[in-house]
Amino acid sequence: AREVRGGRLARLAPLVNELLAGAAVVGRDFDVAVLAAITGHGDDDIVDALEEALAARLIREDPARLGRYSFSHALIRTTLYEEISTNRRVRLHRAVARSLEAGGADVGEVAYHFYEAAALGDPDTALQWLRRAAEDTAARAGFELAVSWYQRALEIEEMLDPPDPARRAALYQALNLAPCCL
Repeated sequence: AREVRGGRLARLAPLVNELLAGAAVVGRDFDVAVLAAITGHGDDDIVDALEEALAARLIREDPARLGRYSFSHALIRTTLYEEISTNRRVRLHRAVARSLEAGGADVGEVAYHFYEAAALGDPDTALQWLRRAAEDTAARAGFELAVSWYQRALEIEEMLDPPDPARRAALYQALNLAPCCL
């Protein structure tokens, strides 16, 4: 099945594959504006290229939102995502995070992408967004997800040289306050 998906992708124009790889990093759903921000291609070029992916039934248009698409199957996205080198994937996550941050996207989406890009040397920004996502989620009684955000923040804290003991203690305290089992 993976070879079939890979074969379908191999028949596409290079620009289509480039855009789909970027879209795979964005997530199951993506839009033209974010692809433009992370690839540097113009909206018209992106829409033209995505027409080829639509014809190949790799993606679908969102009829309710102009310029919004989704992968037609999670395995297509997974195949594309796994074929991106780690270095490129981390850089794309950083670009996506910055684009989403500038566009006022959901706190959790921004936090996720900064978390994935933290290895590029900006763990402080990742920590800020992870804490915001945890606090936002906890405020809406999403305690299990809040715990996950705090755990990711602790992972990033350990990347710092040296880690901040006070911040680490605050993260552990926040984890202990979440009324959910770890």
